[in-house]
Amino acid sequence: MIFGITTINKNMFKRILLCIFLVLILLSQYLNNISNISYSIKNHKNINVLVAIKGFDNLNQNTLKLVLFQYCHKTKSLKVLCINDKITILQKKKKSQTLNEMFFSQKEDEQVDFIKKEIELLLDNTLKINYYVLSNTKTLQLFVKLFDEKKIIKQLGNNYFEQFVNNKEYILSIVYMIKIIKYVIANTNRYILVDFIKFLDAGNYLITNFKLSDSFFLYSKIKNIDMNTIQFADIPTINKRNRIELEPAGLMEIIEFLNEDKDISHLAQNQNDKVKIEVINASSKNRLASKAVDKLRKNKFDIYEWGVTSYKIHEYTIIFDLINNYEQAVKVKNILNSGEIIFRPIEKTFIDISVLLGKDCTIYDKLDKIDKSY
Repeated sequence: MIFGITTINKNMFKRILLCIFLVLILLSQYLNNISNISYSIKNHKNINVLVAIKGFDNLNQNTLKLVLFQYCHKTKSLKVLCINDKITILQKKKKSQTLNEMFFSQKEDEQVDFIKKEIELLLDNTLKINYYVLSNTKTLQLFVKLFDEKKIIKQLGNNYFEQFVNNKEYILSIVYMIKIIKYVIANTNRYILVDFIKFLDAGNYLITNFKLSDSFFLYSKIKNIDMNTIQFADIPTINKRNRIELEPAGLMEIIEFLNEDKDISHLAQNQNDKVKIEVINASSKNRLASKAVDKLRKNKFDIYEWGVTSYKIHEYTIIFDLINNYEQAVKVKNILNSGEIIFRPIEKTFIDISVLLGKDCTIYDKLDKIDKSY
């Protein structure tokens, strides 16, 4: 009798497990059907997400940060395009305005649709923005605090958020943005996912067409991103008639960059691929440019020019890739053991990579025993 009861219990247990398994399969299928991201991946489409962050600076002026994220389903890599909101949009028979001015002149409920269309037009309608996130600086700061903010402060300083949001130097604000993005992606886990859902339930300002079910697929994609394959780019501009305008040739290269599916997960660096490099010391450290030049030359790089700038002291090293040669830019970064790479094509340039050395770059040589100035 006891044996019979045990057998029945075992059979019941197996049936319960089977039922649970079937429910999970049905649930996963349901989530697949209601998830925008899952649908895009099934149809082998790149996922393009526009993030717009609005706020006010210390002078109470409207600020706007525009970032386009593109996840490539084929290479499982992420591209991040920074868009300067001060770019002037030339209009026929209308007063030319910046993206910032045009955005804030719209009704609040029309701002998202407007900026989506403008960015698509800016990129010559070569891609479709599938998803959007509109938020403000206060909400963004609360979101970043979901992560270990002490570690971020240790890396970027107490004013890292102000440096990103209100920095008058557009490129420097990009550097802080890059570091924040990298930190958030590297530290995203299932516990953060739960906290993020609670964060949304708290009523924080966030307008998006993502569904709640998309968050699980976002997490699955983010956690598989190789940090070394994230490519950051910036639309090149020119100063013309006291305004910032698009640089047409550079814009076409950015469009090509977004539409190419180049797998950079395994960088095949060609030793014969000669690139000309410019090295500028913006760190206030003595002889840092000459030390960097020496290291780069030992690694068979062609140094076109080097020098020192007294314009501004930079905390972090920036490596401008001017010809979309990411492999060589990565090699420069590894040699110097510092730097954030930004693809920024410039028309009619004699150099291929421009290195702006910041205070984070440390290179020692024999003369340092004598020279103790830093």
